[in-house]
Amino acid sequence: MVSKIILIGLFITFGLYIALQAVSPNLINSGSPGVSSSTPAKLNVASSTDGSSIDGQPLKPTWDAKTFDCDSPPKAAGVADPREMVALSCPVGVTGDGVALPEVRDALCKAGEAAAREGYVIRVASSFRSYESQVALWCGKEGDCFSKYPDVNERRGYCAVPGYSSHGLGRAIDVVLMKDGRALYNIDYGEQCSMDKTVIGKIAQLMYSGGFVRYEGEIWHFEVGTNLAARGRYTSYPAKCGK
Repeated sequence: MVSKIILIGLFITFGLYIALQAVSPNLINSGSPGVSSSTPAKLNVASSTDGSSIDGQPLKPTWDAKTFDCDSPPKAAGVADPREMVALSCPVGVTGDGVALPEVRDALCKAGEAAAREGYVIRVASSFRSYESQVALWCGKEGDCFSKYPDVNERRGYCAVPGYSSHGLGRAIDVVLMKDGRALYNIDYGEQCSMDKTVIGKIAQLMYSGGFVRYEGEIWHFEVGTNLAARGRYTSYPAKCGK
């Protein structure tokens, strides 16, 4: 009699298990009701609010330096989603404000460690730049790039066409090397051609220790994760300086 009761109980238990598995597998597979033990699928990054990306990938610009219309700027393209950026804060050797992609922050902190060991500080002067900011620079609403270089072919050598800037991708930063609280140079195209060559070499050395590459034409401009022309491990004056 006892054996029959046990057997009936086992059949009832098994039947309940099958029923629950069919109705709600999460109740069987997890330690708590309604919580799945499986790893959720990775979601694609949503398009940015300005329509500049799809699934986290920047849209390609449909214009160039000659066709970009400052009077009626086209919809944003060629820029990263701002939500992907992180603050450029490091434990040592780095000061200034800015945001960029996490890999840029990591490389900067590594360079900051090297700087601190030698008594230097790296100050972030510019980092991620929105599409609107790049338009303002290119079209003369900010800075003096537009007024200094009215010819677009010349201007593009000093400020990027909107949608073509590594700053807009969150992969570029402009930095100033500091020593004893004093800037060793200014971000100025004229001044960089008369700078102390050892300072140019020093900031390059420190940034390269973190994994950056430099834009050849600007001794202060460094990038991570780009594969563009005129990027490399330069340690001296830009070619435009004629030295």
